[in-house]
Amino acid sequence: MNFSYGFVVILFLFFCSFAQKFSIIKKGNSIEITKGAIRGSVAWGSYENTVNSTGWGVLNIHTNKKYSPEEQAFAAGYIESYLTHQWIWIYWQNYLKNEYKHGIKKNIRRFMSLQFNFWRKHIKNNDNDDMYWKNQKLIFEQFRGLWNGYKKFGKEPMTLEELYFLNSVGDLPTITDKFEKIHSENSMLDLQDKNPDELYHECSAYIKYNNKSNDIIFSHNTWRPYYAMLRIYKHYFFPWTKNAQPMSFASSPGLIHSKDDFYLLSNSQQKRFGVMETTNSFFLKKLNERITPNSLLSWQRILVSMYFGQTPKEITKTIGQFNSGTYNNQWMIINLNSIEKNAQRKKNILYIGEQMPGKYIVKDVTSILINQTYWASYNIPYIKEIFESSGYLKKMELGKKEYNYTGSSRALIFTRDGARIHSIDDVKKLMTMNHYKTDPISNKPRNQIAARYDLEIDSDYKFPFGAVDCKIGAASLKYKTLAYCGPTHEGGLPPFNWELFPSIQHWGTPRVYNFDWVKMNPSL
Repeated sequence: MNFSYGFVVILFLFFCSFAQKFSIIKKGNSIEITKGAIRGSVAWGSYENTVNSTGWGVLNIHTNKKYSPEEQAFAAGYIESYLTHQWIWIYWQNYLKNEYKHGIKKNIRRFMSLQFNFWRKHIKNNDNDDMYWKNQKLIFEQFRGLWNGYKKFGKEPMTLEELYFLNSVGDLPTITDKFEKIHSENSMLDLQDKNPDELYHECSAYIKYNNKSNDIIFSHNTWRPYYAMLRIYKHYFFPWTKNAQPMSFASSPGLIHSKDDFYLLSNSQQKRFGVMETTNSFFLKKLNERITPNSLLSWQRILVSMYFGQTPKEITKTIGQFNSGTYNNQWMIINLNSIEKNAQRKKNILYIGEQMPGKYIVKDVTSILINQTYWASYNIPYIKEIFESSGYLKKMELGKKEYNYTGSSRALIFTRDGARIHSIDDVKKLMTMNHYKTDPISNKPRNQIAARYDLEIDSDYKFPFGAVDCKIGAASLKYKTLAYCGPTHEGGLPPFNWELFPSIQHWGTPRVYNFDWVKMNPSL
């Protein structure tokens, strides 16, 4: 890195907070960027850099349905790179330094190359005009536009392979663990290896059904290493098929999806869905044999399911097609339509899909949501077959409490508090909760709803890792979401300060995370 240039870029990103609109104009076979939202342009958008005041940047991108779906998709990726290319490079540098200090090994790169070719080949050879692969082509075009935009506007070198790796940050840990047993000391995989009885996974999720107001509230906090706290809240308006829905989601630079997997899909009051996930794992090494490059990565499967699925059941089932066995999750698809009617029938409000290598199972769990008034998710499979086949049962039988679906710390906290809260403000408190000093269920800051490993006293666990945000959506909020950035500082906890971990590269992130809730309202 040219230090002087990188330092100037970071200062620019911190203090440049205005949101100016730009458009992509098509001229013959070429495109160009121009200022303003121009009528007739292929795409237009804006980026507001409020990272230093709220923790979030905000990105809005629209495409024009008068152009072909492929033109819209390419333009969407292209303008995103134009608006955020500085952030993309910085985020990649932080990731590479902390996860792959000595570079990404040849066998991992080969796996990813084979998988990329599988994706591209099936898109190109879609002779039967299969709708699934037609839709995958639009995701491919959006990624291709992102790459071409970065080539054009990026000031620092970055390869196509690197941008593909960046979009695949959710899948890479599983692929890396398949091949490599030695990881960088700041890697989440290294933390897992050093403490094999800990769940270094990602996320707590909670869904509340308020039967008095017929409101559905859904919330999610992402767990990850703190170096990755470069956050962008994105709003996509892509009318490239009749089923595509405007999408708002928490994301990171360079990702055309939400690595957190918290989405609100909403094109009218008649058609709105929430999408969340929490990560599961597997502990039987033989399952690595089922992880093959002849598959689709999680972000490719989730995007195609959401862009074009018309019902919660259809979205959930589509996620499981071409299962890669990487980034294994419990997916939750929440139906925000006809709530009262579906609640009476106790079906069609909440579907879950649980994935492991070689297996994906879908289940309607609306009856549980209605009967106990909430659903909670915390990195342990609910479906018995997935729980047992992944190795959680074996861990539990060895006395490992935190692998117990009903007996882990978060399970017990959700059981105690889940049914007695009702409002959005209640959900805010629950999902930023870390009462390790006073909670009789767990006195460890890592075993709370919003984990903070950085507050651990034991040096074996103390590390800047844990819940890095919180997001809330609700039927009553319509198109809006609420977002909180940074490790929780509620209940008197100290705001996270990077001065405590100076050796970890975290370019571009705020020094102190002392932010409050903000309302994310898509710019129509």
